[in-house]
Amino acid sequence: MMLRFGLLFLQVFPLMAAAQTVTIVLRETATVESRQVLLSDVASVSGADPALARLVGSVQVALLGGAERPLRIGRAAIAHVLDKRLPSLRTALQVSGAADVHIAMAGKLLDMRPVYAIAQRFLEPVVLTRDPAAEIILIPSSDYDAVSVPEGEAAFAARVVSNTLSPRMHVLVDISIDNKYVRTVPVWFQVRATRTAWQLTQAVKAGTILDPRLARAVRVSVSEGSSAQALFADAAIAPAMKLTRDKAAESLLSMADLAPQSPVGKGRELRVTANRAGIDVEDRAVALMDGTTGSSITVINPRTRQSYQATVVDRDTAEAR
Repeated sequence: MMLRFGLLFLQVFPLMAAAQTVTIVLRETATVESRQVLLSDVASVSGADPALARLVGSVQVALLGGAERPLRIGRAAIAHVLDKRLPSLRTALQVSGAADVHIAMAGKLLDMRPVYAIAQRFLEPVVLTRDPAAEIILIPSSDYDAVSVPEGEAAFAARVVSNTLSPRMHVLVDISIDNKYVRTVPVWFQVRATRTAWQLTQAVKAGTILDPRLARAVRVSVSEGSSAQALFADAAIAPAMKLTRDKAAESLLSMADLAPQSPVGKGRELRVTANRAGIDVEDRAVALMDGTTGSSITVINPRTRQSYQATVVDRDTAEAR
């Protein structure tokens, strides 16, 4: 029974709405503050039910191109929009008045150049903090159709929606006229961020000592979430580095691909120097472990089989203390 009542109500409601006449009298001219033109902007809307009249008046009937693009819209076109947006009120709307309405936007067309300039100045340090080593280029995505504001002195304040580095980013610019907030516009930029990285010129096996002839400097994009900070992009390839994994030709190097080269490998015979009671002595020893320059390793005298600690000087020499 309740379901039947609900269906009956839905069927009767349009008839009730249609039975209430809404009078619409179009004006010959209208000045609006926004590009979105509502029926209430271009006509007087009245009826026995104020709520219903407000509903009809809130229908958007046109969209202006900007302050320099006035629009003329005919009564038939407005009636067609209302018929499409409010089909249940088709028989209740009485449209009269001007045959055509001339619509213009109030105020002036804003010069967008300072808006883009402040947005770019605001965005540049934000994207640079994402990767200080990157070269960032911001390109305005497109010019705005038109932004209309009242007469007066304009001021701008920018704020970033997100500081995540991505190929397209935008800044919100708040516009005030004579210290009174008017509107906010999003200003979009294409973000082209690149940095120097090293690219291998040929396939290289793990353990290979990195040689400048094995790599070339290239510019790589970091605008799409690549781990820019991990790229090995020093001005010169550091000496005493070796690859920790196999790498294919044309692949990029990262810090994770490199490890300090061990000047001394396990089993290498070394010249070991020492100073005993002011006398320099020298002996031979064999490294029992890998070691880098300056590190302490265990060595063994092959004659006496005595092991002791020595500091690596270079790939052939160690020093005992």
